[in-house]
Amino acid sequence: MKNGSNGKAPHAGAAVIETPEAEKEKSASEVNEEGQLKGPAHEVLTPLTIDEKISKLQNLVDLVENRDKFRNHLSQVEGIRFGDLDEKCMITISTEGGKSYGIKSSYLCQKISTLLKDEFTGKIKEIESQINF
Repeated sequence: MKNGSNGKAPHAGAAVIETPEAEKEKSASEVNEEGQLKGPAHEVLTPLTIDEKISKLQNLVDLVENRDKFRNHLSQVEGIRFGDLDEKCMITISTEGGKSYGIKSSYLCQKISTLLKDEFTGKIKEIESQINF
C-alpha cells in the first residue's frame, strides 16, 4: 500500500475532522450543569388511550389487508404472459351492465399489463409508507 496506508488506525496525534452534523449530534447529547440536555428541544410523547391504541391498530390492520390485496393482484398480473404478435392473446374489458370488449392486440395487452403492474406497485409503496407505529 502506498502513502503509508497500512490499514491500521491513525496515530494518536492525527487530526480528526468532524462534520457539522457530527458536531450537532455531539452538542445535542451534552448535559448542562442542571443535568438537562443541551441543544434542540426534545419531543415529549404522551401515552395513547386505549381507544387511540385500538384505532391505530385497526388502521394498521386495514392498511395491511389493502397491501395484501394489491400484492395478490400484482402477482396475478405478473403471471400473465403474452406472446409476441400472437392474436390469441386477449384482454376483455367489461362493464357492470354486461357489455364487454375484447382487445386482441398483443402489444396493447402488454401495455395494459405493464400499466397495471406499475399502478399496483405504486399503491403498495404508498400503503407501506403509511404503515407506522
